[in-house]
Amino acid sequence: MRLLILSSLLFLVACAPQTKDQFIDRYEVMIDDVKERHDSYTEADWESKDEQMQLYLEEYYPRFEEDLTRDEQVKIWSQAVSYELYRHGSDISVFWKENKNAISELIQENAEFVDEEGRQLMEEIMPDLKEAGKTILEEFIKGAEELKEALEEQE
Repeated sequence: MRLLILSSLLFLVACAPQTKDQFIDRYEVMIDDVKERHDSYTEADWESKDEQMQLYLEEYYPRFEEDLTRDEQVKIWSQAVSYELYRHGSDISVFWKENKNAISELIQENAEFVDEEGRQLMEEIMPDLKEAGKTILEEFIKGAEELKEALEEQE
């Protein structure tokens, strides 16, 4: 058991980004993978991605935060929001409820930044919001069609 834990720790250390650019590149690859493959993810896949996100945002991000430009910070956090949209889809309220205090605290601590960069953030996440909305609408239409077929079969 100790060997497994030690091996896992060594793997994480070896794979950890050593520079800001490595952090950004690897984070973006992970986010792109989620955007491209989210429809086929199992719950186990999502749990693995959740662990990766937690590692990137809680472990790696603080290491490089001071070196990141405002634009890079906005992009990273807008991608985090996009991830949550893909992860929770129409149930984004789950994410909000689970993280309401942390989000409120982050906004208060960065009020000036939020005011200045809010427009840019919205521009960054708008395509993903539209995609999530499209997916929700498609699921609603599919459900309505199935309901209609079921009602027609009963007649």
